Amino acid sequence: MKRPRRQKHKKNMHVFRSPNYMNKNDNIAPNPPQPNKGLCLHTNANTDEELVRNSTYKFNSSVETLINDSETSRFAVYNRKNGVKKVPRRQNAWIIYRRDKSISPEFAGTPSKFISKDIAKMWDNEKKETSDFMDKFLWYMCYFNS
Repeated sequence: MKRPRRQKHKKNMHVFRSPNYMNKNDNIAPNPPQPNKGLCLHTNANTDEELVRNSTYKFNSSVETLINDSETSRFAVYNRKNGVKKVPRRQNAWIIYRRDKSISPEFAGTPSKFISKDIAKMWDNEKKETSDFMDKFLWYMCYFNS
């Protein structure tokens, strides 16, 4: 079986393209980055704190209940039983949203697996602002409000 031939290096082939790279005769390198100029990655001017404080989102339970670790989980029982305090994983926005929604009366008496499926559908139908708010809320409450 023959080995495929190596391609020869093509002249005028550059890694970085200029803004009008379709012009084959254009051999201009891109402008170098400006080291003293700041780069803003946020498109939203509001800070996380402003977003959390000015939100109109209504929680079904207290904020402390949502962000505190569970006392009845298998992990908490294991910690109590063995006299250790291993720190659980940080909760993400979906978990906070699920904890908040599962407390509502519409899910009273419903098995957990059905609650999770229903809340997952609700989460998928939520606006992007709600998921962003949950992320920012969690970050703010866990790290800046402790």
